[in-house]
Amino acid sequence: MSLIRATIRTATLAMALGLASVTAQAEPATHTVTQKNGQFVPSTLTIKRGDIVIIRNDDNQPHHVVSYTPHFLFDLDLQAPGQENKIVFDTTEKLVVVSCDIHHNMELLVTVQQ
Repeated sequence: MSLIRATIRTATLAMALGLASVTAQAEPATHTVTQKNGQFVPSTLTIKRGDIVIIRNDDNQPHHVVSYTPHFLFDLDLQAPGQENKIVFDTTEKLVVVSCDIHHNMELLVTVQQ
């Protein structure tokens, strides 16, 4: 193999590895929050935009998962014990408040890093 072909092959391989690295870094992370003893656990979470948050009811009673945050409104309705839902935080909001409409003391504060 000529020196030019070897150089091109090495450069192509390096670019491919670099793109694979960038792609791997762009994958969203998954975070799990549980509902236990009438609380979100953890009660605060810092994530990146596009990350996935799984909210799982590990409590012995239903909870109503909702967000009234402007530009990131959602209502997951009642979540029975053992049930879980996924939320993709693809929002420009920097702070999202998730709560339970049944138990007003339940609150999850999600900081979304851009």
